[in-house]
Amino acid sequence: MRKIRWKEIAIIFQRAMNALNPVMRVGDQISKAILVHEPSVSTKEAFERARKLLQLVGIDPSRAENYPHEFSGGTSQRVMITTALACNPKLPIADEPVSMLDVSIKGEILKIMLKKREKHGTAILFITHDYHLQGTSASA
Repeated sequence: MRKIRWKEIAIIFQRAMNALNPVMRVGDQISKAILVHEPSVSTKEAFERARKLLQLVGIDPSRAENYPHEFSGGTSQRVMITTALACNPKLPIADEPVSMLDVSIKGEILKIMLKKREKHGTAILFITHDYHLQGTSASA
C-alpha cells in the first residue's frame, strides 16, 4: 500500500477530520507523504513544500505547525486536499471534496485541483451529489 498510496492513488475524504491524524501537525502529515515517495528530499524541504501547498489552497503557511483540531471543518478539508495532491498522484479520488467549503472558496479549490490535473496529465475521480460540481468536472 505504501508504494501506491499518495503517489499512484490518493483520496480526498469527505470528512477530513476523520482522516487527519489528530496528534500530528498538519505540515508533518503532508511532509510524510512527500518523504515516503521522494527519499532524496530532506525533512526540511518536504515541510517547506507542505507550507507552499497550504498557501496554494488559501491557508497561511504558518498554520503548518497547527494540529487538525485547530482548524475549522472547511480549512481541515483544504488540508486534506493538500495532502492528497502533495505527491501529484496519477489518480486522486475526491469524495465530495468541496462539500464543507464556503461557496466563495469552492470554485478556487476546484480550479487548483483541475490545474494540477492538467499540469501533471492525470485524471481526477469526483464522487459528488453537487450538480454544479458535476458540470465543472465534466466540462474540464
